[in-house]
Amino acid sequence: MQHYFGKIIDSKAILDDDSLHRLLNVKRSLVNEKIEVVFNNETYLCNLSSVKPLQIDVLEKLNKSSENKTNLAIAFCLLKGDHNELIVLKGTELGVNSFYPVISKRVVAIPKKDDDNKLNRLKKIAKEGAEQCRRVSIPCVNSYINFKDILSLPYEHKIIPYELESGKCNTLYKSLLSHKNESTLILIGPEGGFCQEEVDLAILHGFEPVSLGNRILRAETACLYAASVFSCLDNED
Repeated sequence: MQHYFGKIIDSKAILDDDSLHRLLNVKRSLVNEKIEVVFNNETYLCNLSSVKPLQIDVLEKLNKSSENKTNLAIAFCLLKGDHNELIVLKGTELGVNSFYPVISKRVVAIPKKDDDNKLNRLKKIAKEGAEQCRRVSIPCVNSYINFKDILSLPYEHKIIPYELESGKCNTLYKSLLSHKNESTLILIGPEGGFCQEEVDLAILHGFEPVSLGNRILRAETACLYAASVFSCLDNED
């Protein structure tokens, strides 16, 4: 069943232009086809009652949610190419609540001032990803943020995976397990990793250095690995 974010007014569902295009032109939905529409984090079963004029009627509110129980934020240093889009899309599917695109010392793909096109693209991808995996909320894609500013965000548990810490500290799994049910921020470095000065500064601000194991992961892989481990633990009883 198709799943969209929209508004519910007077027992009618209202979708934006992009969603309507997908519903009518891409999916080629027919009259009396059932869809799900999310409004204010609630899911409604709806019926496409008419196309011309367009009318989508609410049938009932559904008691369902695919969200993690605990808030997870991924702060990822901006990468080259389409890797940022991959992080947002797959991270959304894995239950990430917030994304912070970070500009650190070794970031190469620094966005131009007042250029919001790529940021808006990431927000669109988060919405489409949330619809695809039937979430009841769209992850927040925040504005670009400098490395030093990310350090003061008020999360209960803050983690910085660091490739030189393999075998010298907690694994990511053990760290998350010991802080289960706490809002968590995971800070992932760029191509080439963080410089030592950044790691030291993060630790000074309460970030726990953790190991992702014996293999060196690409930055985008590290983001998705971290989100997967968090989601697995969060969904355990």
